Amino acid sequence: MGLIQDTLDYLYKRRENLEKGKVNCILSPFVRFRQDFVGIEQETYYCVTGNQKTAKSQFTSYMFLYTPILYAFDHPDQVRVKIFYAPFEESKKKVTMRFMRYLLYIKSGFQTRVSHHELTSTIEGHPVDEEILKELSEDPKYRQILDFFEEKIEFVDAKNPTGIYKQIVKYATDHGERIKQPVTITDEFGEQKTVEKIIGYKPIDPDEYVIIITDHVGLLQEESGKDKRQTIKKYSEYMMELRDYYRYIPVIVQQQSSEVQSMDAFKMNRISPTPGALADCKDTRYDVNVMLGLTNPHAAQVNMYKGYDITKLRDNQRFLEVMLSRDGTANATKALYFDGAVSYFRELPGPKNPIYEEFMEKVYATINRLREQAAQAAVSLFTFKRGK
Repeated sequence: MGLIQDTLDYLYKRRENLEKGKVNCILSPFVRFRQDFVGIEQETYYCVTGNQKTAKSQFTSYMFLYTPILYAFDHPDQVRVKIFYAPFEESKKKVTMRFMRYLLYIKSGFQTRVSHHELTSTIEGHPVDEEILKELSEDPKYRQILDFFEEKIEFVDAKNPTGIYKQIVKYATDHGERIKQPVTITDEFGEQKTVEKIIGYKPIDPDEYVIIITDHVGLLQEESGKDKRQTIKKYSEYMMELRDYYRYIPVIVQQQSSEVQSMDAFKMNRISPTPGALADCKDTRYDVNVMLGLTNPHAAQVNMYKGYDITKLRDNQRFLEVMLSRDGTANATKALYFDGAVSYFRELPGPKNPIYEEFMEKVYATINRLREQAAQAAVSLFTFKRGK
């Protein structure tokens, strides 16, 4: 079968999927931004980048962990998911507790908002409400999703590129068939030999979305004989292979270089990330399909940014930018509301939108209410300590 017919068959198949009520991607939760960032697609390599204090880890979890987990839970007839997670900055337990806080928030209709210190009973005299723990452990609304989360996520124990790659390839070989063909190569001594080369992969379940999250690549353990840049480059090569041959979905978090985060850059209002400022290894910008950047104007001490009043939004504002996209629009930006306590993001209307002023007043009211609650909690804690 020729290339043209293969391509046409692929296009007909995707059209047929939609007609049958299936999907060809896990849609982004940012509905008005889907024209620029449609969501999570198979055979696509993503990079999330930003300066310090931009919530890269929380956004990555929200977009590439929470969104696919909940979608697959709600639509088992459409997609299945498997998520490999390499959280170099956090423990497995912290990743799980962050998901619990997010789940409590959205499944309670945005009523149960519990911070990390509250959930873990960290502050003396303020144990977490036992009803919250009972809900997580006994209420099917939460427990079924948590059990599904545990079933579908696999934490990566390896720290170096080759170790991570081998763990994922083992999963691939257990859940599909690698298609190989013999090729003749010439070794360093001029001797010819025949080896098998992987040219494709046939999964048992073609509707399974296998997502590989690495947070972040700068913390990869260096490969033998390689420095940090070479190690990251090698890892990215592995990720491209997993994308190209297995149709997997690599997601890497990568810091911006320290030069971009300097005070001089802030003074010149250069606070958004750029592909050329990736830390440790800039080559990944040539490998990924989509690069997403996060900007936090409040951390840069900016009062107004792209028409939004940062003095009112403060740390509850983020800007999501499609910095690179091989198959869509680049340099598109969307303003987001962000609640760090529960890793929650929501798109905001643009300043030219007719509902902008009315909607933003509701956002400001929510932010002020959360600040008042935090202040009251601080007073309560201070009073408890003095009266003890």
